Amino acid sequence: MARKKQPPKSDAAPSTANTHISGAGETVEQEIVDTLEINYMPYAMSVILSRAIP
Repeated sequence: MARKKQPPKSDAAPSTANTHISGAGETVEQEIVDTLEINYMPYAMSVILSRAIP
């Protein structure tokens, strides 16, 4: 599964005149295992701890 690239960090304040989402539509190849660990596992643990155990 792919995820979007993180935009480079900048110290300058963003301009409001030309607003757009930088990196929109760009994808990065990523292993499905990594995607699950990053996105699903924290949610699953939260559900288990807050709903299933009590």
